Amino acid sequence: MPVYEYRCNKTGDMIERSFGMAQAKPERIKERGLTYDRIYGAAPATDAINAGNKYPYVSSRLPLRLEGCPHNEKGKTVITSAKHEREVMAKHGYRRE
Repeated sequence: MPVYEYRCNKTGDMIERSFGMAQAKPERIKERGLTYDRIYGAAPATDAINAGNKYPYVSSRLPLRLEGCPHNEKGKTVITSAKHEREVMAKHGYRRE
């Protein structure tokens, strides 16, 4: 099941919730007396996935807030293109698995 992120309007805390593909994904949820709004991340658009393009993507393996890279609300590094991916690998000494 896909995971969706929500941010609390009052505290700024973030939570994750799973919803089935057939279920409607609420824009706002209420839990324990607090209101959470859905956050739209840097995941690739469906059209990009269908076209075989994997960019942009959020890396789970690169360090948080990697220098010279955009990042999402959680600080995970976002790779924007194949060129950007090559530049990051060269600059920081990483290699592709």
